[in-house]
Amino acid sequence: MAPMLAEAWPALPPERALPGGLVYEQKADGYRAVVFARPGHAYIQSRRGGDLTLAFPDLAAAVLALDRPLVLDGELVVVQDGRLHFGALQARARRRGRGAAQAAVSQPALLITGVRTGSGLVAAGVNEGSQQVGDPCSRRPTTV
Repeated sequence: MAPMLAEAWPALPPERALPGGLVYEQKADGYRAVVFARPGHAYIQSRRGGDLTLAFPDLAAAVLALDRPLVLDGELVVVQDGRLHFGALQARARRRGRGAAQAAVSQPALLITGVRTGSGLVAAGVNEGSQQVGDPCSRRPTTV
């Protein structure tokens, strides 16, 4: 499965300019990833098809805790000093085993997704409490 990729534009479109009620959002400075999960198994795939699961055990554990089959397309990010930090993300991606587990504690990864009302995840209660529930036009991303 290929992730949805960002497109570069010189300026933001004006409000209600996109056809069919489409909305836009800023691209986070991270890795595009698709996360596949079912009870007892998680797999994190890079946009080029590489396996990132061992580098991000915290994200794998988070989706396993949901205990349901799902596929999430999103942007994998790491926050440092209150901001998204691409260098910290790259450093995390190179770690495996004990190093990856230590990095997961000191700099946890987040997956920013575009889950919206009406999706199977919301219907299954994964998004309960989010401002997106009941607001199909919300531009607020969901993080795992």
